[in-house]
Amino acid sequence: MSIFTMFLLLVVTLASLASAQSTAVNLGAAGNFVISAKTGVSTTGTTHITGDIGVSPAQASALTGFAIVADSSNVFATSTLVTGHLYAADCLL
Repeated sequence: MSIFTMFLLLVVTLASLASAQSTAVNLGAAGNFVISAKTGVSTTGTTHITGDIGVSPAQASALTGFAIVADSSNVFATSTLVTGHLYAADCLL
């Protein structure tokens, strides 16, 4: 194999790798979540989060420090510290 052929093979391989790395992953419905946890999320009250927060299989009690307020639908909660919704496995916040 000539040096030129090996060079071309290297260039094509690097171009393929660069193309594959720049492809965005479609997160679907999870795209709005900025924090997702299994056991819980806590805050000291000095933060502000933009996006949805979800905990599962943890219950709403695992969202500490947010002073959450249940929405009338009982599907999610809100907080003055979060621009978005808070979700938990028990749904009934």
